[in-house]
Amino acid sequence: MENASRSSSDSSMSLSSLLGEENSSSSTRLVGKSRGLVMQRSHVGGILSFIRKHMVLTIVFAMSILQWAFVISSWRTSPGGGVPLSEIHGLVPEFGTKAVRFNSTREDGARAMYESDPAWTNVMSKGSGFVVVDGWHKYADTLPPAIHLNNREIFSVAMFHQLHCLHYMLKEFNKLLDPNKTHHDGQHEQQTGPGHEHSDESHEEAMKHVGHCFDYLRNSLMCCGDVAFEGQGSDVEGAGTLGEASYHVCKDFDKIKAWTEAARFNSYRGFND
Repeated sequence: MENASRSSSDSSMSLSSLLGEENSSSSTRLVGKSRGLVMQRSHVGGILSFIRKHMVLTIVFAMSILQWAFVISSWRTSPGGGVPLSEIHGLVPEFGTKAVRFNSTREDGARAMYESDPAWTNVMSKGSGFVVVDGWHKYADTLPPAIHLNNREIFSVAMFHQLHCLHYMLKEFNKLLDPNKTHHDGQHEQQTGPGHEHSDESHEEAMKHVGHCFDYLRNSLMCCGDVAFEGQGSDVEGAGTLGEASYHVCKDFDKIKAWTEAARFNSYRGFND
């Protein structure tokens, strides 16, 4: 009996002990899980807190990325495609850019008043900037009508029209200074070719031409949007600038001129104004 009682007691003790150990182990696991859950919640809460604190910066950063994406897209695309200062239909190749330092002085400006100065006589392309363009009809909805001459369809390259306008204004300005002055730029030949306007004009027609050139060059300069920085002029009294010594990001003029001459309508030399 005693042995049976002891055995029962021992069994009870060992069962209690086992149950106690199991309960203790389960409690430990539950506590561990609870701590892990608390730590996870704390970690998630920290991330959310960081996001809330930096929400404004995050939004600004995202908007900046979207804005730059829009700007780059607008640079690369237009109603007909193309890049800044290019022909939107891809009918003219890309010529690239290069840094050009402007070093014009007052002396250069004085020489530029003479239409026979090499800075003028060497700048106009052979053919006066008029080129033959085949296959332009497919872009007729966004291109102006071609100029028809000698059974060819031709267009003017804008840069040379702009140079023509500037040269024409110089010619008319010099006429005002000296009404007896005869225009001569050193390259004119007696031959028929397209012109931006008639070369034999009355005073009234000449003033209309000048007015057109002022308006056309204003639009052209606004289109180009040159944003190079210009500093204090070396030959300017007081605060002011001549624009010398500044670097400008320019289209490659020599390459444009070479392409225009290769596609020229004729071999006329000079400004044809």
